[in-house]
This record gives sequence, C-alpha cells and structure tokens, in this order.
Amino acid sequence: MNPIRPNRRQVLHGGVALAAVPMTSCSNADKSQYLFSFKGPIEQIVNPFGDPWASRFKANPSIPVATSSLLALFSRGNLFETGRINDQRLFMPRDFVNYHQHASSPYHYDESVAKISEDMPSFRQMRKAFLDAGLTKKFIGYSTVNFAESERMAGYRDAPERFFLHYKGMPETRENRIVFRDKGESGDVYDIRLPECREYLAQALTKAMVKNNVDAVLLDYSASQHAFGSITSSFYPDDWFPIFEEIQYAMLGKVTQVANSKGKEVFCNGVTLDGLYITTPEKTDLFVEACNGAFWEQPFRAEWRDVDPDPNAYYDRLEKFFAIGRRRDRKFFIKQGTYRYTGIESDAPGWNWRFAKTSYEKERCLAEYLLAFYLLYSAGELTPLIYTHPVIPNDIFASEAYFSIFDLDVGLPLAKSHKLADHVYSRLFSKAIVVLNNSDDIYKGAIPEGSQLSGRTVSLLPQSGKIIPY
Repeated sequence: MNPIRPNRRQVLHGGVALAAVPMTSCSNADKSQYLFSFKGPIEQIVNPFGDPWASRFKANPSIPVATSSLLALFSRGNLFETGRINDQRLFMPRDFVNYHQHASSPYHYDESVAKISEDMPSFRQMRKAFLDAGLTKKFIGYSTVNFAESERMAGYRDAPERFFLHYKGMPETRENRIVFRDKGESGDVYDIRLPECREYLAQALTKAMVKNNVDAVLLDYSASQHAFGSITSSFYPDDWFPIFEEIQYAMLGKVTQVANSKGKEVFCNGVTLDGLYITTPEKTDLFVEACNGAFWEQPFRAEWRDVDPDPNAYYDRLEKFFAIGRRRDRKFFIKQGTYRYTGIESDAPGWNWRFAKTSYEKERCLAEYLLAFYLLYSAGELTPLIYTHPVIPNDIFASEAYFSIFDLDVGLPLAKSHKLADHVYSRLFSKAIVVLNNSDDIYKGAIPEGSQLSGRTVSLLPQSGKIIPY
C-alpha cells in the first residue's frame, strides 16, 4: 500500500491515514497522549514529545535539519547494546523512512555505531539498511584525535610506543603512558607533537573511513586545552600545554588534508558547549580554516547572555561566529536541543529527570524558541540544525525529535538580525519574520519596518520565539 499524504487533521500510521480530532479541542495532556498514540514502537522511544514523523511530507530547504538517531540500535523493535546489531535485517519502519525521505539536509550524524574504527560491521549494516530503503545520506562518524578512546580505534594497536605521551621523565613504556580522563571518557594520549604521529593517525583514520564507507567525521576535543580539564599538568612534558593549540591545529589540518584527498569531510568540535567562554571568534576562524567546518553544541542558552555586562556582547559574538562560516564557506552544524536547556538541568541526576519533568507543550514551545534563535543567524545549508530532546534510553543520542515548525518555509534571509530591545531580536526573511524574546520579561512591541506585517503588534512570553509566516 502506498503511503497516503496526511493533512493537518490526519496522521499517517502503518500506511493508513487516520482521521484526527482538531488539536485545539484537546487539553495539553490529551495532545501529548493523542500524538503519542499515532507513533510506532521505535518512534515512541526516540521521538516521544515531537510531532509524528508521518506528518512530515516535504523537504524544507529554508530550514536545513539534519537527522541523528540511534535507529541503528533497533532491530525488530528491540534495543540492543550500543555499537552492536544482531544478524537480523535492520528494521526500518515506514514512518521513519517517510521522515528521512523528506529531510531538508542530506547529513546524518551518528555517535553510536559510527565511531571510527578499523572494522565497523554494525555501521555498514545500518548504511545498507538506509540504502535498501531508498535513503541516500551523508553519514558523519565520530572520533577523537587527542587520545585513543578505545582499542578498536583506527591505528591504535599498530602505533609504535613513541607515538604515545608518557609521564615526564619516565621511560617510554606502556605502563607509563599518560591517560586522558574527563567526564567518564578515558584513553591513552597520543603525542601529536610529532609530525610522523600526526601523519600516521590521519592515514589510519582515513583508511578506516574509506574501508567502512563513512562520508565525514566529527573530530572531538580538537581545539581547546579545556578538554583536558582536571588532568594534572605537571605529568605532561613541559612544552605540551604551551603549544597545545598549535599542535591541535596541525593535527586537524593533517587529517583534513588526507581525508579530503579521498573525498571525505572533516568537522571539528572546536566550538563546544563551553565554546562561548573559551573560544574567541579569531580562534574559531583559525580552526575552521583548517577543516570543512565545525559542530556547535548548544550555542543558544539563556544563561549565557549575561556572561558579559554588555547585553549585546553575547549576540554580537554569535553574529561574528556565524559570519566566519559564510565568509569561509564552511558548514557549521548546530547541535541544539532541550535536554541540557539550562546549566541547572545539566547538573540534574541524569536525563530521566528532564524526561519526567517535560511534556509535548513544553518541548514544542522550547523548540520554537530555539528555532527562532537559530534563524537569527542561520546561513541556509551552511548551518544544518541537529535537534534533540529528552528520551528514556541512552540520553539525547537516541533522540530523533521532529516538530512541524521545522517545516515552515521562511524563504531567504533579507538582512542580519535586528535588535528590538535588550535580549529581543528579529530577522526578516522573504516569507516570514522571526522574533526572539530572550529576556525574563514579556515583550510587546511593533513588528519592524520592511515586512508585510510592519506596524502590527507582536507579544512574546519570556524566553520564547515566534516564526510568523506571511
């Protein structure tokens, strides 16, 4: 049976269009339960608060949203251990295929079975399942470059001992290797001060990407000494941290050179969750020059607005960051979502805390707020959005969140963002106007000149956004 395209009062489920009662007649709790009832077993887990996948029926190039989920861990509706899939055919629900067919960006980021190693059978199985379903994607994998996250990493087992960093003044033996430890991650640190080590790692990583048919890689811990956090610096050679950024830049450039020669892309995680504190626009410009682009994790967070006494400083810095991507023609992936929406929730006891506290209505409002923030600076396909929200298993990495507002056709941006008041900004598009209220107070004011809605009054709740189509 061919899928029936749903309209606003219909939701596709198992290939059958089901009539829906008008959403305005439901209470908030009823809306959540109503939408949930039209989702298959997998979608109920990875898209619990979003709109049904089946309600996406066209691509929207004006808001390029990339896909990212742990679908690879699902087979016959069961959740399997991270990084492993059984021998059965990977189950691809029709609604999931429909959702991916109409994605507005070709990129798919996976941090489960796409961690780059010498042999990636589960990733190849996932890629084949996408291909068998008629889905063509550019798959982005994941790797570290400062340290060996696991013994399965490309090149680790054959690396000579001198390619590892050792405690200062100690013999170069395995037991004297410096081990990176930060937030649950650990592994032997590579001595990427050595040009031959950088060449070796770049060749090994690229060879694994070619062998396993991975299109691109996100290199984590690639631009900041901060990533080494609590490590005692006295253990390291005297010149390690003084030249840290220099050798990271050299490592990133070498991987990019080798990978690009084989048609592969390289993105750095240099602008990280803490990037607005520790990364200047000048440093970002330097590092993205050396690769194909960068990932930004959670750049739009209300508590970051007050880091500087000047209320404009945060927004000015964002404008400078995004201008770098446009000027250098680099892709900036915006990994944004509502799991770690504020610093307080980042310290909460696990992702289940957020899952238990939220609802469809809360997530939908936050999605529009964060989407409006994104649209203030987005540069089309140069800034694909990866959006996540709370789920029960495996943190946000199992999230495949979808909201119908991602399908609003805003057209082309006609100008930069425009300040309306402290922490209140708007941006004019050819088919819509975007207004963001990032303040703690209700905002009420006139829509600026230049749009078809000029002069009309718009009202926004604190920390909210609106995308108003013409």
